[in-house]
Amino acid sequence: MKPSLCLAAMCWLLGLLAVPAGAQQGTPEFDGFIEPLHDVQVAAGEIGVIAELAVALGDRVEAGQTIAVLDDQLQRIAVDIAETAASMQGTVDAAKVEYQLHKHRAQQLQQLAAEGLTRPDELRRAEADLEMAAGRLLAAQEEIAMRHAELTRARAMLQRRTITAPISGVIAKIFREAGEHVSPTDPDIVRLISDESLVAVVNIPARLVSRNNIGDRVRVLTTAPRQSVSATILTVSPVIDGQSGTVQIKALLDTPVGRCRAGDRCTVHLQPGNSQQALGESRMMK
Repeated sequence: MKPSLCLAAMCWLLGLLAVPAGAQQGTPEFDGFIEPLHDVQVAAGEIGVIAELAVALGDRVEAGQTIAVLDDQLQRIAVDIAETAASMQGTVDAAKVEYQLHKHRAQQLQQLAAEGLTRPDELRRAEADLEMAAGRLLAAQEEIAMRHAELTRARAMLQRRTITAPISGVIAKIFREAGEHVSPTDPDIVRLISDESLVAVVNIPARLVSRNNIGDRVRVLTTAPRQSVSATILTVSPVIDGQSGTVQIKALLDTPVGRCRAGDRCTVHLQPGNSQQALGESRMMK
């Protein structure tokens, strides 16, 4: 056999092997795994000792629910001090009384000046005193506003000691227990997954991806338990993996909560219409 014919035959055989067995029958299938749509490492934004861990492994939590509380004694004291400072009105009250006094005196001198019964310099002094009293009143009011701002900051710092769930889901892993220290280099407390939304993750050859678009329907065969569920393609990676020559696809499972588990192995079957289009394109490329 001529070398050119041998090379052609080998290319033909490699082309057949590159297409999955199901693809030769019109329904390509690819192995993958199931993962949660949202997988969050819930971390503390502050350092400190965990005073309370409010969840256990496997607990279902709602978005905003408390996960853990760091030791917050100092922050509570800071809030108490800020609340006391913000409620102190003595300086403002005194400045108001002083302002009203200088205002009344200036008005009286203005009336007397109109009748020619007072010296001009005395009136100017009274008006200057009134302006200074207005400045002291404004400064006192600004100080109260600053104290309220400090109170808001103290409350925010106290709130940061409470770690809450960013999404609704299930506690899949606990990294820290009550009494343990949380550091900036290792702030994770729990792993939270959204088991209500699971996706099948699979890598398919790049030459078959052009006809599999977001919104297309696929079938997913799980292993534990063994069942077939429908799914909708949620994302198609815009990047081809250079080592394997594949593109990652994620399909959102249409299944009730608890019917599938994250981490399960699965097989994704392209729908007949999509698979025939993908198979035809792959043959044309050959």
